[in-house]
Amino acid sequence: MTDPDSLNSKATLLIAEDNHDLREAMVMLLEEDYQVIEAQDGGEALQCLRQQQPPQLVLLDINMPVLTGIEVLESLTPETVKASRVVIHSGHLDARVEQHCLSLGAFALLRKPVGFNVLTETLQAALQARA
Repeated sequence: MTDPDSLNSKATLLIAEDNHDLREAMVMLLEEDYQVIEAQDGGEALQCLRQQQPPQLVLLDINMPVLTGIEVLESLTPETVKASRVVIHSGHLDARVEQHCLSLGAFALLRKPVGFNVLTETLQAALQARA
């Protein structure tokens, strides 16, 4: 049985990624340090972010079914974006998309494939920026 206090000590991370294998790999790599929630499309991601207690961190893919990562970001209030630090990760970033995501409050943008060290350092920086 999981100790509820141990869950509370970990920051909550939403991984929104439609590629099942990539999402599962990220979960395996990050679940030791974070309480991980998964979303397989933008619609699920938005539902998670609209909860009374939204996740503290979000790793958000751009190209997903139902809603794109950009549409998810556009649907959030500034308060939610600030409370849930959003890190965009995508293989299809250009200067226009990057600027738009940053203007919507994204904390950082990472290009796929992302190295584990870069990913963990970025997530830690985003978590520290919440404080």
